[in-house]
Amino acid sequence: MSKQKEMIFLLEKFENSIFKSWTKGVDSVCQMNLQEHLLIRDTSSRLLSLNFKKELVSMLKEVRYLLKMKWNDIPSGLLDLHSKTDTYHKFVTTLELLVTSYNKVSESLEPLEEHLVQSELDDVDRELLQAEHTLTWESDGVWEYIQGVREVIYDLDTRLQKAKSNICTICGIVQDWLSLQLFKCKDKKSESLLDIVGPSTSLERSSKSIHSGGDHIHELLLENQTLFKAELDDVAWQAYLAHVDATLFDGLTNIINNSFQMLLTNMDLQEAAVPMFEVRLELDTSELIFKPSLEINSPGGMYDLMRNQLDDIYRIAANVGRPVLGKPSFQTELEEMESLSQTRNQILSNVVNAMVEALDYKALFEDFSSLWIESRTEFFAHFLTRGISSRPDELRAQEQRDQQACPPTLEDFKCQVPSSRCHCEENSQTVALKNGARDDE
Repeated sequence: MSKQKEMIFLLEKFENSIFKSWTKGVDSVCQMNLQEHLLIRDTSSRLLSLNFKKELVSMLKEVRYLLKMKWNDIPSGLLDLHSKTDTYHKFVTTLELLVTSYNKVSESLEPLEEHLVQSELDDVDRELLQAEHTLTWESDGVWEYIQGVREVIYDLDTRLQKAKSNICTICGIVQDWLSLQLFKCKDKKSESLLDIVGPSTSLERSSKSIHSGGDHIHELLLENQTLFKAELDDVAWQAYLAHVDATLFDGLTNIINNSFQMLLTNMDLQEAAVPMFEVRLELDTSELIFKPSLEINSPGGMYDLMRNQLDDIYRIAANVGRPVLGKPSFQTELEEMESLSQTRNQILSNVVNAMVEALDYKALFEDFSSLWIESRTEFFAHFLTRGISSRPDELRAQEQRDQQACPPTLEDFKCQVPSSRCHCEENSQTVALKNGARDDE
């Protein structure tokens, strides 16, 4: 038992000696740290950090423990520090939010945005000079100062983040435009054939979507002008608008270029697996015609339809107004863009080449025109009464020379049947050869 008491005595003696040694300089350390300024700034990055020393945090924990253990002779400086625990906690947490917001603004500012809020940043930095060089943790009016600066920085941070969000929305709208389908198929059975004859509901729907997106973009820009507190004629604001203008221009350029490239790729025989447009060769009364027409100057013809389709693609740019005043419309500038013009001309050149090839194909059937020009009834009636087969003009001349009927002989039939069979075989071979040539290409 005596050993136990002796051990307790020695422990208490050691504990008291440690406590006395600790309390000798604790008041001065506490006072020195409370005289530090509220914030410090990194000279290279210009970012802020809180200047509430770790020693003060440690002392607050130790005082809390000593009071819990009902320790006597706690230094008055520590007791005073403990009595202001809630106050310091309020200071520290609020300043941490302030520092976080300020640093986020400083690190996330783009050059164009920085020019727009530079005067506000300068005002904030002037206000922060007090926290960096004048105010300490024991200064009067610290809480009122912290609240005032926090509101200014929070307001700036909130407006800036909202403006950034609006720009992200604008970029998202432009990106969505790239997924729009400007062409539609003729029907469900012909998924590869594009409809360029009927009204382009797909293109009209895409134009409405782009028009709606363009209106929303201008609404967001007006909101950003308010968020940045910018005047319309400010140089910084005009530079900001020019950046957005360039983004819209690039987006519209990509839409038109992608559409042109799609057409161009599908016109390449080595790339295209299926036909893209349909032109029918039909017998109209006594004449072979193409529908739509392949005459280059024919209104509503293939060339005219294709040219109008390309012009309609350009016109989608007219649905977006330019943020920057004084510039020509997006449509005008895109129509003057050399790379797009070259692609457009190449498409039309390919159309002309295909038209020429189709007309050459039609010419192969001219040798057989008598098959659809002549009247079959008249042909056989004449053959059965006179035993000869001639063209209509020859028939009329023959009738004028010889009005007497002369029924065909067996020899006439023997001559006529091989002749007709020969015409049929030549016609079939012409079509087969042409189709084979197209397959080889």
